[in-house]
Amino acid sequence: MNLINMWSLRFSPSFGWYWRLERQCENKNQDAWLTAFRKDEPEITFVCSRKTPKVPKDLKPRKACNCDRLTAPNVWKKSDHRGHYPDCASLLKD
Repeated sequence: MNLINMWSLRFSPSFGWYWRLERQCENKNQDAWLTAFRKDEPEITFVCSRKTPKVPKDLKPRKACNCDRLTAPNVWKKSDHRGHYPDCASLLKD
């Protein structure tokens, strides 16, 4: 078996931009996995590579939400953050 890693480019207020290992897949079915992941999360960049890709230098940090509800993220619902910066809602569980 010839395995390759599938990575996603993510942002964290703590770490900034980073590549997260999503899964290992075979060379022959990497396109099917990329298509499936891109369909589920179209705003995220997915790539297949044997080694960790380098984060592009020209990426700007995302703004954090000024919402004080982030102090207890497990308590609040995404619907409470409508109209806020999109990452605010992505930090919270429904």
